Amino acid sequence: MPGKVILAHIGQIGSLGTAERWLITRGYRSIPGVEYHPELAPDPSLFRWMREQKEKRQPWWEEYVRRFTARMATPAFEAALHSLCCRLDQGRDVALVCFCRTDQCHRYLVGQRLAALGYVVESMDFQPNKGNQVQTDRSTSKTPIQTQSPSTESGTAGGGTQLRLFDW
Repeated sequence: MPGKVILAHIGQIGSLGTAERWLITRGYRSIPGVEYHPELAPDPSLFRWMREQKEKRQPWWEEYVRRFTARMATPAFEAALHSLCCRLDQGRDVALVCFCRTDQCHRYLVGQRLAALGYVVESMDFQPNKGNQVQTDRSTSKTPIQTQSPSTESGTAGGGTQLRLFDW
């Protein structure tokens, strides 16, 4: 039976049980027991662009999704994803960890890709009504849906489109 993917914030590393911990960030911090996989993170230019948009309080998520999706088609990303899938296929649970404190984060996009491949993806970040519901049952749809969000808290302007990653 394949392992599951756990999406978590770096501060939750101590709560991940026996799952392998993969740090999927641009910046590296040596953390015992954590593997560093920058191939699954946004490239430096995309990361800078995102930070600039956030600082200007500009809508950014939709364009970020488009750009990060293009990154997921690169050979380096595909190789890292293949390595991750091999570990999952061996029955290992793997936690994808970064510093983002919101569901508008690349780890959710990587999780979405893995769910589309049939893997179970869970989130330690789940907050009701925040739009980040995660796939927990392989027999249900894994297709992302678009929802309208009046929230500005997570980076979208009032009434902006927000991607809800997985529908239960």
